[in-house]
Amino acid sequence: MATVVPTLVAEGCANKDQNNQSCHSPTTLQFFVLLTSLVFLSIGASGVRPCSLPFGVDQFTHWRGARKDCALKVLFRWYYVSMGGSTIISITLIVYLQDKLGWEIGFAISIAIAAFATFLNILTSPLYIKVKPQKSTWISLVQVVFIAIRN
Repeated sequence: MATVVPTLVAEGCANKDQNNQSCHSPTTLQFFVLLTSLVFLSIGASGVRPCSLPFGVDQFTHWRGARKDCALKVLFRWYYVSMGGSTIISITLIVYLQDKLGWEIGFAISIAIAAFATFLNILTSPLYIKVKPQKSTWISLVQVVFIAIRN
């Protein structure tokens, strides 16, 4: 949004010369949108990343023995390869495209990939094995806080 919505785009410092000091600080609205997006990004990342690998492991709960062990090894390998690969792509290819074609194109590609992944996740959701939690996460969190205070 900060690259497409005109009121959220900071006044251009990109084309300034070294002697031209015409850059302005971001407005309160621009700064608020930036910080809000970073907060949502961190909440989303903290909710997805620690849960994706255990969710993948849950898909093999009905398997037994060596077959399950082999499947889990493959899962862990591909999980870390895909996480590393996506990081490399985002750091190199997306940044290169943003530099050469503009921020709008780079963000549009990222949004399209995220939308496709969300659509694919929703479409395949009925196929997943969903393990119900055995106890409340909040109770465990409160227990950790009380034990930490006590110690």
